[in-house]
Order: sequence, then structure tokens, then C-alpha cells
Amino acid sequence: MPVPGSGELELRADINQEVNDNDTDNDVSLKTLSDDAGFDSAPYTMSEFYSYTAFTPPTISAQVSTSSITDTSIRIEFSYANTQSANLESGFYFGTSSTMTSNTFYSEGNSSNTSRSPARVMSSLSASTTYYIWGIVKDTEGTPRFTQLATNVKSQATGAVLSYSYNQSSGQNGMTNAYYAGTASSGSNYYSQYDHTYHGWTTQNSAHSNAGNNHATVYYPGRETYRSGVTTTNRVQTSWSTNTGGGGSGFTTVLVMPTARSCTLVNSSYGPRAQPNYNSIGTGTHNLPTNWQQQAREQSHHPYCCLGGGYTANRTFYV
Repeated sequence: MPVPGSGELELRADINQEVNDNDTDNDVSLKTLSDDAGFDSAPYTMSEFYSYTAFTPPTISAQVSTSSITDTSIRIEFSYANTQSANLESGFYFGTSSTMTSNTFYSEGNSSNTSRSPARVMSSLSASTTYYIWGIVKDTEGTPRFTQLATNVKSQATGAVLSYSYNQSSGQNGMTNAYYAGTASSGSNYYSQYDHTYHGWTTQNSAHSNAGNNHATVYYPGRETYRSGVTTTNRVQTSWSTNTGGGGSGFTTVLVMPTARSCTLVNSSYGPRAQPNYNSIGTGTHNLPTNWQQQAREQSHHPYCCLGGGYTANRTFYV
């Protein structure tokens, strides 16, 4: 606890207690205590110890930074050093007011680590809005050993709302089906995805088939997604998997897309015979099929003896 800031001081009970953490030393010298406290020049007086503390307060080692900014969220972080391993609380003042304490304080809890980098993602924010952020470090003692630390203010605007639209295939839709018998299992999938500026790969529509002895056919419209004035990366993802069970399994996926855009196929697989036995959609760089009459499909049949496996095909194109 700091030495009192006024009134009569006792050499042992007040000053030695703070400098040497005890009030029982017998050989107590005001000069020695002054030297130990950093008061290195005469005259040596007890009054120079008013409000003195031997505690080393924490320091800010990195100001607030922001990242992963979207229209509704911001990730915030700062760092501080705590050389004495004191139990300290840290957190953030965050809000739309440029006055720190007019905003809400978000605590990141207590820690006695010698260094810490509190961080959190602020979500459910308003688009195109400026927010103000301060990193805060507080003492947890009933009588604080230091004044609350605050970083410099950081202002950060959220992104604008982004509007995406899509084109959709007309006429007969694409389809996927998977079948299996006995103890086998089989599942086929279709995903239409686009690379959202904020959120990365985002699914626009999808279809999934899992069936027993009868074929389970799921129809879907092919889609491509775009944002006006900006080139948007799209991909069509098809996949199939089967287990090692007996009875036989297979699938058929027919692809129908709204535009015959040039795409590039990249696929991956695991297990033996995981690639389709038949693929008329195309490999390498090819155009996407736009109608059922093109019979553009991937399909396989695995008989009873086959081991399990799976594959995923991504066809990437730009709108």
C-alpha cells in the first residue's frame, strides 16, 4: 500500500513497510531508505516519501489494433506488460461515443501474467458506423496501487453493407442422387458458393442425397452470384462418399448452370476408387453446362467388394 500522502509518517510502519515490505527491521536508516527508493540526493527527509509506492505499475506495450472488419463485426486487441505479476483486470471501452466512459466497458477478466494481449470480436454492429476503442488495465486491489491505464483511442468504421445478386438456371434443374444397399452407405452433395468480400466462401444453395436401396433424387437450380461492378469468384462443388460396407453403392450428379462460363476443375479424394467412374462435365479448364440435354454428369458405381472413399470436385469461375 502506498505511503500516506500527508500527515505524520513513521519510519518503520510507513516508509520501511513500503520500501522493504516489513515494519520489523531494527537497523533502519532514512538515508538508506531514500537511496533504495531512488531519492539519491540530500537532504533526506521523510516528507519526500509522501504517496511513495514500491509497486511497479503495468505499462501499455501495444496500442489498440483492429482486424477482420466486416459490416457487422470488428476484432480488437491491445497488449500490456505486468512485470510484478500483479492480479490485474483488463478490457475495453467500446462504442460510438468519442468520450471514453460514455461507452460500455467490456471486461476480459483478471490475469497475473507478466504480459497479456486482451482481444475480442465485437459483433452485431451497425454498418458504415465509426466506433471508438480504448484498451484498459485496472488494479484489483481495494485500494488501487496505480491509476487505471488506458491506451490511446482507436477509431474504426465498419464496412458498408454489400448487396449480392444471383442468376439461376431455367428449365429442368440439375440433380444429385446417391444409392446403396446392404451395409453400404453413400452420400452425394452439390454446393453453389461465392467468395464474399467479408465472410469468404459462402453457400448460395445446396442439395444433398442419402438413400437406402432406392435412389433418392434431389433436384436443384444452378446458381451464380455477383455484386454489381465487382468481379466475384464462384465455385460449384460436387462430392460423394461411401463406406466399406457390403451391398454396393453409387451416385449420379447432373450439373445445370445458368451461364456457360469457363471454369477450372480442381479435385481431391481419399480411399481407393474415389474418383467418379464417369465424368462428362469436364476436366481441367472447360465450360459449365447449361441444359439437361448436354447430359453433363459425374457418376460411379461401387460393387459389393469395393473399399470406401470419397472425392470433392471444385469448379471455379468468375462472374
